[in-house]
Amino acid sequence: MTYTCTACGATKTEPIETTQEHSFGTWTDSKDGQHHHRDCECGESETADHTWDNGSITTQPTHTTEGVRTYTCTACGATKTESVETTQEHSFGTWTDSKDGQHHHRDCECGESETADHTWNNGTVTTQPTHTAEGVKTYTCTACGATKTESVPPTDEHEWGEWNDTGDGITHKRICACGTTGVEAHALSEPNLIEKPTFTTPGKATQTCTVCGAVVTIELPPIQVSSVALSYIRMTDEIRSAGFENANAVVTSLSGKITTTSGYSTAIMQFFVSPTLLDADGEPITAALPEGGLTVTIPYPVPDSEEYEYCIALVHLTSSGNYAPGDVEVLTPNRTENGLEILVSELAPMAIAIRKVSVKTLSLTPVQTLALIPARLTGPVPSTKKETV
Repeated sequence: MTYTCTACGATKTEPIETTQEHSFGTWTDSKDGQHHHRDCECGESETADHTWDNGSITTQPTHTTEGVRTYTCTACGATKTESVETTQEHSFGTWTDSKDGQHHHRDCECGESETADHTWNNGTVTTQPTHTAEGVKTYTCTACGATKTESVPPTDEHEWGEWNDTGDGITHKRICACGTTGVEAHALSEPNLIEKPTFTTPGKATQTCTVCGAVVTIELPPIQVSSVALSYIRMTDEIRSAGFENANAVVTSLSGKITTTSGYSTAIMQFFVSPTLLDADGEPITAALPEGGLTVTIPYPVPDSEEYEYCIALVHLTSSGNYAPGDVEVLTPNRTENGLEILVSELAPMAIAIRKVSVKTLSLTPVQTLALIPARLTGPVPSTKKETV
């Protein structure tokens, strides 16, 4: 014990008797698996049993191997272990194809094996079928990955090749891989004119198939006159070139020729018209007339009967035979079922004179005269003449 002077601070010591209570250190494992001990400064030692906790599994057991549970002393930290029994549940590996087309299996570490049926998916077409060959559909097991295949029937749709001309001028064909031949008519373009037809000779044109490219040559028939349209005389360059100043001059020339023609000096009616040839489609024909002339049928200007007879006068606009431009030729038409048939060398203004042969006197009112004008005429009202025989 230490004493201190309260005035000057000097100290003195004197011994104190030892205590009866030990001063032990920490518990230490005694390494005998059961005890731990601790030592006092005086040299005395104390021993006690380990105080084990509940333990924890430090190695999990399997179906074939025991596990390990480890206990720890809560006083000194010493440990001890004990085995944990193997599990009853198998430890199967992954499913493996059994190669029998139906099953797969998996093995446990203990040597036991488990077998089950394949679980197939809906399958996918891995090779597309064609018209001539089957396809392939592949199914995969969703457990082990094994595969199986089945055939897919050929398609019904033909696998056609390119269209090719058959050479008959009408059709082209294509061949399927199965050997079937398909034939269709050419899809021809509009005709491409090579040679124009005339009134006496055929023409020539080509048409191209838009599918196979074949070029077909066709013969165009000679020009056929379907009908003749009549229109009132109008001035043209050709008429002026023939020496006429106006349409009235043409009418005067025609009328003069008819009145001097025997038997028609007292014609009751005259129509002054220019003819236009029409084809079957009603389109004007512009081709030149053949050498030697063309026979055309002029529609009757009034309803025909046995009581009427006709005379036709035509102005020549070009030189033809004995006629010079401006000359008038009188034609005697042939009566046919469809009209007045005449042979003309050119299409030029003409006058059609009408008279009754069995009646001495014929008087037509203006209304009646107009009623006789054919529907095909267009333009102003034609000149008419009314006389008493």
